[in-house]
Amino acid sequence: MDTTYLAVLCSDAGLRRGFGDRLRWVAGPFKADSRGDLTLFTAMEASTLDLGPSSGMLVGALFSRETRPRRLSTIDEPAGRRIAESGGASLATDFWGGYVAFTMEKGSRAVRILRDPSGTVPCYYLKVGSALIASSSVALLFAVAGVAPEIQWPHARRYLATASLRTSETALAGVKEVLPGFGLSIRNGSEAVITFWSPWDFVDPELHLSDQERQTRLYELVQGCIAAWASCFDRILVGVSGGLDSSIVAACLAQWSGRTQLMTMATHSASGDERAYARILVKRRAKLTP
Repeated sequence: MDTTYLAVLCSDAGLRRGFGDRLRWVAGPFKADSRGDLTLFTAMEASTLDLGPSSGMLVGALFSRETRPRRLSTIDEPAGRRIAESGGASLATDFWGGYVAFTMEKGSRAVRILRDPSGTVPCYYLKVGSALIASSSVALLFAVAGVAPEIQWPHARRYLATASLRTSETALAGVKEVLPGFGLSIRNGSEAVITFWSPWDFVDPELHLSDQERQTRLYELVQGCIAAWASCFDRILVGVSGGLDSSIVAACLAQWSGRTQLMTMATHSASGDERAYARILVKRRAKLTP
């Protein structure tokens, strides 16, 4: 699934076209779609979704929020209206997926860049004069901006010391990242980080279920999510270790009609060789395959 994109946000349409010309010169053909102060360039085979004339655009995959999720190829008018009225917030409450969305704030020329909490699609951005450009590729950012990368050594040192403490800053001067579950609101040439998604929005303290009901709902949720993602591809390669996470994914894919291959890697050391567990998984999975 191709999710290569470059977005240019500024009020000068000529400047946006200029960045587009430079993009095509350095990277080849790209599709372009303009809404207000935003022009979104996407690779010819990129996976995109139109959220509505006044709502915006999305790069990646969006799924319905139901027991058996399905990938959406269109957005109906009521859903598009809710997206526009909520400034894109309904993408997190009414749907789920792996995407970066570009939504329009109702009643203004402001644009929001929203990244889903899974962080499936990258989103880096850079200010160039009066324009802000965002992309799935840092290399594209620098190529289109026409500037050379410069390392921010203090941040590089902080990252090496505390890699798990992630911030919007990167080790490249001027480049920032929209973190998973967050967004960026661009208004009148300035930008502000916003919270797009919070786990607390999905916690229901009044939900009382028996152990059996919890097991059933968890099974349906996991099976439905994996089946929905599987529908996006013709073939799937699963890295397995025989551990819990990869075993669940491989077991759920046993019911998938497409081609699935399992792969594991081993070292000469016993601590890095999990083939015995992977073989158990393969034998058990064979019994699940129709």
